[in-house]
Amino acid sequence: MDDAVSHAAEPMETAVTPEAAPELAGAAAMPGAREPARAETVEQEATLAALRALVLRAYPSAPPELVTGDTLAALVASAERAEQLARRIAAQTLPAGQPPRDPLPLPVEQLSPSAKIAHGLRLRR
Repeated sequence: MDDAVSHAAEPMETAVTPEAAPELAGAAAMPGAREPARAETVEQEATLAALRALVLRAYPSAPPELVTGDTLAALVASAERAEQLARRIAAQTLPAGQPPRDPLPLPVEQLSPSAKIAHGLRLRR
């Protein structure tokens, strides 16, 4: 039993050989191994930017800040959500200027003569 405990306490030495991990050996041997991956990433980013531009053209009322995603499906889904949000906000906002007024608080017959004249002038505009 003492023999088993002494072996467990000794640190195990492991060596990474090219046969054990060919991807590590290949990466260590080639100093520019990351270059193709970087070029591929740049190409993917350019493709994604072009897709995003096309999605923004297809959904012109979608705020560009809200159109995000890593795939075409994610870009389209976020553009649809952004467009729905823009429509909802536009429906809730009031036009610039004075707030809308009630046309008449009382029936015309109950208005004073000066209020009837003012009402008639408003209708002519």
